[in-house]
Amino acid sequence: MKKAKVILGIVGAVATGALLGILLAPQKGKRTRTKIRSKSSDYAEELINKLESALGTLTNKQKAISEKKETIKTKGKSLLDAAKSDGKSLLKDAETKGKSILDKVESDGKSLLKDAETKGKSIIDIVESDGKSLLKDAETKGKSILDEAESDGKSILDEAKKEIKNSKN
Repeated sequence: MKKAKVILGIVGAVATGALLGILLAPQKGKRTRTKIRSKSSDYAEELINKLESALGTLTNKQKAISEKKETIKTKGKSLLDAAKSDGKSLLKDAETKGKSILDKVESDGKSLLKDAETKGKSIIDIVESDGKSLLKDAETKGKSILDEAESDGKSILDEAKKEIKNSKN
């Protein structure tokens, strides 16, 4: 558009200059008017040709811009659709992997809990068994100590009785 305005300005300036030159030239009026008509016709034809050329150039450029716009629009839509599809695919993959991880964690957790229960029960059984064994040992040793103390006590009592008898005698 800017180029067309420049061309129009140049053509107009040339036409104005030629017209002034003819009007100011020292010739007869009829001859001057004939020259003006001839030159005006030439300039008008030249101006029309240049305007048609500029219009053709502008039309071609407008078509090219419109085609580029459509190409860009089509590519943009295609890229957007591809991005949406990729995003959906990534989301689906993430959901699948997340579910798989969650299932594995749940399974591993249940397995660990079952192992802990089994080991805990085993430890309780061992502690209970060892506790009973220790209690039985303590009971046996306590009885043995009690029997020994009773025996020692009887011996001491018997000796004390003997000494008391001996001292009375």
